[in-house]
Order: sequence, then C-alpha cells, then structure tokens
Amino acid sequence: MEDIPFTLNEKGFVISPKIARTSEFWIAHKDTLDAVFPSTVIKMKTLDGWREVTLEETEEMWPLYFPTYRHINKIIDAPLNKKFTVKFSQELNEQTISKDNIELIEKDTGERMPIQFNLLNKKYVEVVPELQLKPETSYWLVVHSDGIQARNKNKLKQGVIAEAVTVSQH
Repeated sequence: MEDIPFTLNEKGFVISPKIARTSEFWIAHKDTLDAVFPSTVIKMKTLDGWREVTLEETEEMWPLYFPTYRHINKIIDAPLNKKFTVKFSQELNEQTISKDNIELIEKDTGERMPIQFNLLNKKYVEVVPELQLKPETSYWLVVHSDGIQARNKNKLKQGVIAEAVTVSQH
C-alpha cells in the first residue's frame, strides 16, 4: 500500500499514488500537494515504513507519485532525440517487456510518450521515443516492478525511475 494521508482543516484525506499517477489525475494530484504543502504534514508509506514528506521530495515530485520506487539517475541537457538504455541485472524474458511496465512520462503533465523497445542484448533494453522530446522539459523513465521477468522467472524487486531534462532549443 502506497497511500499518502494528510490532514487539512482538521479533516483527514488519503491520496492513492496508483490513481494519482494516471494521466487523468496527474495534474490534480500535483495541484493538491502544492496547495497543502508545506503548511500541512503529509506522510507517505515507503519500503521502510511511514514518514513525513520532505520539501525536497515535493520539489522532485517523483516520490509523491512513485513512493516505493528507487531513483537511479538524472540526466541534464538530454538531446531532444534521446534514446534511453536500461540495464537489468539478469537476463530478460523479452516477452515481458511492454509499454505497461516501462513508461516515459512528461513530469509536469503526466503525458505518456509513445515509445518502442529494442532489445540490445539479454540484459539491455533501448527505449526509443516515437516523437521528439520537447525542449526544456523533464521526463521520467519509469520501470515498474510488476510484469518484467528474468529468463529464470524472477521478477524485479523494486520499480525504478530515472529523470531526463532536455536541452533548451536555440
């Protein structure tokens, strides 16, 4: 369970990041958290238990959408034609790689970018956006733990997220 509870005007509320990270609720989730933080204590459940959300986490945003995921990288000045390479620790069952378990998401809007996959070898997958990325925009490359399997049927233990901020266009 990843729910994020908070109290506002003495009333308790709970936000489900699973619902919030859908395209339909992405902006509403961000606006709600922006409106209540930092004047309200917001807690979230992580793999280590419940804890208060920090100012840094509200600025980074990803922990409020994917609280149990691990942040692995941030790329600054990514080219607009950026291709992403994802390395896995075990040989993959390529049949389990899909748009359901690897996504490229525009950070501010929640828009899912259409992507294609190229299996580079048994442990590397190249994620190729079908459209050119927008300048001066942050994107999250999200690898969900459910669905992807190794050849030996092992599943990912934890979802991971990487961020890419594209170059400015001159």
